[in-house]
Amino acid sequence: MKKSVLMSLVLLAGIVFLQSCSSDDDEELGTGGSSSSVWNGTTKYATYDSSLADNTVQVVWNDSATVVMASNLNGVVSAEIRGGAVVLLADESLEEEVTYTLSGVSARGSLWMDGSYKATFVLNGLTLTSADSAAINIRDGKRINVELADGTVNTLSDAKNGTQKACMMVKGHTEFSGGGSLTLTGNTGHAFWGKEYVQIKASVGKITVKSAVGDGFNVNEFFQMNGGTLDISGVGDDGIQVSYKTDDNDNVISLTEDEDNTGEVLIKGGTLTTIATASGARGIKTEGNITINEDKGTVVVTATSSQHEGMEAKGTISISAGTVYVQAKDDAINSGGDMTISGGMVCAYSTGNDGLDANGNCYIQGGTVYAIGASQPEVGIDANTEKGYKLYVTGGTIVAIGGLESGSSLTQSCYQASWNRNTWYALYNGDDLAFIFKTPSSGGTNLVVSTASTPSLKSGVSVSDGTEIFSGLGLTGGSVSGGSSVSLSAYSSGGNGGHPGGWH
Repeated sequence: MKKSVLMSLVLLAGIVFLQSCSSDDDEELGTGGSSSSVWNGTTKYATYDSSLADNTVQVVWNDSATVVMASNLNGVVSAEIRGGAVVLLADESLEEEVTYTLSGVSARGSLWMDGSYKATFVLNGLTLTSADSAAINIRDGKRINVELADGTVNTLSDAKNGTQKACMMVKGHTEFSGGGSLTLTGNTGHAFWGKEYVQIKASVGKITVKSAVGDGFNVNEFFQMNGGTLDISGVGDDGIQVSYKTDDNDNVISLTEDEDNTGEVLIKGGTLTTIATASGARGIKTEGNITINEDKGTVVVTATSSQHEGMEAKGTISISAGTVYVQAKDDAINSGGDMTISGGMVCAYSTGNDGLDANGNCYIQGGTVYAIGASQPEVGIDANTEKGYKLYVTGGTIVAIGGLESGSSLTQSCYQASWNRNTWYALYNGDDLAFIFKTPSSGGTNLVVSTASTPSLKSGVSVSDGTEIFSGLGLTGGSVSGGSSVSLSAYSSGGNGGHPGGWH
């Protein structure tokens, strides 16, 4: 990503307490204003200990906080403490990474840090509830590694009715690592806010968003998940929102960006679960593209809003691996541009609109696709024919309740049948069992299926063993018995009455 940045920086002399900041800075720093109760009382400072390893800092809360630093940081990193509120400032001359280990418990604790060199923050059994700000606000704009110490439980909650963007805020590049757990509660805005990219590494144990007034994760630039577990629920807006904004109130004079590399969501592994129940909320929303491309990835999105999609990308959506289940009242999975599914197992279940909806071309090339759309004019799989785009089926195992978009290009033959609700079906690719699925309680009239060879279909089968997927609508590794053969007829791409695409 190319950047050209001209910035005017306002440096704190020593450490000026945050009451003196402008209202714009108060919003960014999340102080809550000059009446802050956490700043009352005697100011304390860090102590320096020669027995600590170089470039290490220990911050421990026992309601109030203490800060101990390695001796080599004297004059390079400073701290001021008032009660449970800690302000850390790393001098711009610092040229080595510092590791800050945070532990302990405080019902009125917070940490604010600024610097100009990359840093690591180890959460080692930390429980902070801020009285008037973000629980953790890291203003250092470099790479910030947030390590969840193995085996530890960490919990952060910010103040209610504050001015902060989120419970946990990181201005720089955030990389989560470590096998511990982290639970976030956003009482004023988002649970987590990152100005630049956010990466969840494969080593991560579990990150939970317990609740948030705004988004679960609000991220600029891009979001990448390589592993671990991210569980988001109880949010007032989107589960994950990825966009790009420059109005950070950081005294930025000019900034140019290569916009093709912003607003990206990349899922390469781990388990991501989002539940969005608020009006207008989406499970995942990005101004750019969504890519899911590793077999180890599992994505489960439930969005109950009737106004918006479960998973929405204003750019393209590409799924080549993993297991993806999205349920929504509006379109389950919606792309502003092309949508391509070439592998993995995907279930897109809409109770009120299309299952898959591409506002460009939709390419089904491989994998297993179970798309459930509502009654006409909605369909299981939709492309924007109104603008001259098409659905192209060239491969894969497909089950589409509600049928396919009119005018589709079907290189791989498709077949149609009637279907029964709440019934187990077995779809065969020639003699091989291709997919075991259960039909929903409602959906469009047509059932369309397709496999690499001529398919056959059985209804009312008994299933055993295996693992349920798609919230009980699919089964992998199982076996079937009984059932009755379903009559299949050739499907015409112009005959199902599907509606034109378009942004819904």
